[in-house]
Amino acid sequence: MYLTCVRHKVREYAAWRAAFDVNAALLFSRAGCLGTHIVQMDGDPLDVAVINLWPSEKEWNDFGALHASPEFKDKVKSKEDGGVLGEPTFWAGTVAE
Repeated sequence: MYLTCVRHKVREYAAWRAAFDVNAALLFSRAGCLGTHIVQMDGDPLDVAVINLWPSEKEWNDFGALHASPEFKDKVKSKEDGGVLGEPTFWAGTVAE
């Protein structure tokens, strides 16, 4: 199993979450993601982490190509979608057995 986490600030959580539920969650499931969790960091509900579990690093890498595309970046930064602010931080790794 492979775990990924992308953390970023959003302009407005409710709008971002609605857009995420419609767009990103569908893309994750199509890419083979086994599960997604959204975490709002304590003390700042606009500081959000998206944690995903993948069958292997390959599925993440396949999804990563889409995630890096200009079209995807434009979509997640748009104001009507609650907007991602700034550059996200990212980490990933193999789940210890």
